[in-house]
Amino acid sequence: MRAKLNLTPEIVRRQAITIVGLSKATSVGANDTAQLWSSLGPLRKTIPYRSDTGSYSVQCYGDTFLTTAFTSPTSYEYWAGVAVDRLQPLESPLQALHIPSATWAVFTYIGMAKDFGAFVGVIMHNWLPYSGYQLLALPQFQYMDENYLGPCDPEAQEQFWLPIKKIGH
Repeated sequence: MRAKLNLTPEIVRRQAITIVGLSKATSVGANDTAQLWSSLGPLRKTIPYRSDTGSYSVQCYGDTFLTTAFTSPTSYEYWAGVAVDRLQPLESPLQALHIPSATWAVFTYIGMAKDFGAFVGVIMHNWLPYSGYQLLALPQFQYMDENYLGPCDPEAQEQFWLPIKKIGH
C-alpha cells in the first residue's frame, strides 16, 4: 500500500444526514462501483438543496456485519451520492438514504482507491481494538470534496467516516 496513513482520527458527533444518489448491491471483492459514479455524474446537477459541494461513497452492510468474517464475497449496498438539506420527491433512478445521528471516527486518507481497502483493514485491526470504541452497525462513508483528484491519483484525499461508540456506553 502506497497510501499515506494517518491513524489519528478526529472524533465527531454529527447530526443525521440524507444522501441522494444511486445505489446497487455489490460485494467487497466485486470492485464494480465506477459505473454507478458515471451514471450519477449527469444527475448531480438535478439534485436540489445540496448541503455541500462534495460527494459521498456510502457502504451499508447487513445486520450480520459485526458478527461474521469480512471477506471478498461479503455483500453490501453501495451508494454514490450527495448530501441534501431537504428532501423532495425524486426522479427515478435517484433514491434517498438517511444516515442517523452518531459519533464518528473521521480518518483522512490520501492515496488511490485501489489501496483504500488495505487502509480500512489497518484501522479495523490496528486502531479500533485499542481505541476504547466499538463499531456501530450503521453505514460507513467516504466524503470527497469538490477538489477530489480522482480514484487513480496517489494524492487524492478523502475522509473516511466510521460510526463508533465508547465501549461500555
